[in-house]
Amino acid sequence: MDIHLYKQKNSKFWWMRYTENGQLIRKSTKCVKKSDAKDVVKLEMENWRQRVGIGVQEKITLADLLDEVKKDYEINDRKSADRIKYSRKHLVKILGEDRLLEEITEQALENYKHQRKEEKAANGTINRELALLRRGFKILRYQKKITDHPSIVLLQENNIRQGFIEVWEYREILKHIPEHLRPLITFLYKTGWRKSEAMNLTWRMVDLGRKYARLPPGYTKNKKPRIFPFDDEMESMFKRLWNEKEALERDGQYVFLNKMKTGRVLDFRGSWESACDKAGVGKRLIHDMRRSAVRNMVESGVSEKVAMELSGHLTRTVFENYHIVSTEDLAKAVKKTSENLKRMEKPKQGPKEGIIPGVPFRSRKHGGDFIELVKGDAVFPDDEIIHYRKPTEKEWREYVEYAIKMGWTDDLREFVKKHEGHKKWQNYVKWTNEFIEDYDQQTSG
Repeated sequence: MDIHLYKQKNSKFWWMRYTENGQLIRKSTKCVKKSDAKDVVKLEMENWRQRVGIGVQEKITLADLLDEVKKDYEINDRKSADRIKYSRKHLVKILGEDRLLEEITEQALENYKHQRKEEKAANGTINRELALLRRGFKILRYQKKITDHPSIVLLQENNIRQGFIEVWEYREILKHIPEHLRPLITFLYKTGWRKSEAMNLTWRMVDLGRKYARLPPGYTKNKKPRIFPFDDEMESMFKRLWNEKEALERDGQYVFLNKMKTGRVLDFRGSWESACDKAGVGKRLIHDMRRSAVRNMVESGVSEKVAMELSGHLTRTVFENYHIVSTEDLAKAVKKTSENLKRMEKPKQGPKEGIIPGVPFRSRKHGGDFIELVKGDAVFPDDEIIHYRKPTEKEWREYVEYAIKMGWTDDLREFVKKHEGHKKWQNYVKWTNEFIEDYDQQTSG
């Protein structure tokens, strides 16, 4: 608070004026000399500090407060530390980096809320910024640098996001997602894990033998370890990713790699938005997959407790916010568990190194084509690599000529019918048609 001294007409005394809680205050110092009036101003300032209850022992600014919060977040390794930078920008812009704490009053905070609302900021966003400020005051009070702080009232939040991605929308999106991102999107949609948790998944957290992925406590937001068992699709997907890693002959740490296979996926928002647009599903958030996974589990008969364990939700609020209703049948659940216990066997040990046989995967050594390792047996003892690729023109023509001799013309016509109009197969359709036309002319003659 700034106190200004001034002279009034028809008065021999110096007067002081200042603003408190939005009101202009004028008082006489009862002093004729300005030096004496300045002493009165100092006393008034001390009284004001006692009234607002801050009792600052030294001059502390908003910048000092925010620096203390940053230190606290870094020391406690809080996952939301990145948000400080964004919230700080708005607090500093409106309140002022050099603003003294005693000047951050309830009225100043109300003015802050109004200005942020005029800037079209959501209530939740404003609350995160005010929470940062409140945290800073509490830290300073704990450090005994201040004795009290202003009351910070948060706004009511009615902007809980409730978007879902239906399974048919997910399948359409998957068709338009770049190939190297499809495993990551599949994993997110099925597990409901947070984006950062999936992107930071390493092979040390994957057990192919026991068929699950496990997040250690330090990698989860709620500090609790988490396990997600694989279904058949995910097991096949992880084995293919493993083979691709092994074929690179590189000590790859992360599971979900970028397009060049040089490191983990860092950001895919652009690809996601483009895929949603091409799929015709409208704007969808990546976080919608987390909500959808939980709902899919519950609607499939999974209990809320188990769904929370699988997705990593700490409280039941997720079901209230997402309007998810459990339809669990206790009797069926007990029966299902009993039948599963009868089928349980000791898990097989997963491969420690090398390519997993019987799982097709793309190989950069083979021009990006799919290959598959076939292990030798008693009849054919040597291991064999099967290379799945399109035949050359010569190979195809020889095959079609042989097929016609064997009387397989109906199969060839079915091939033409199925692939006609597909750009990738247009040459093969053309070559096949040439042989079929020659065959028809010869048989009709």
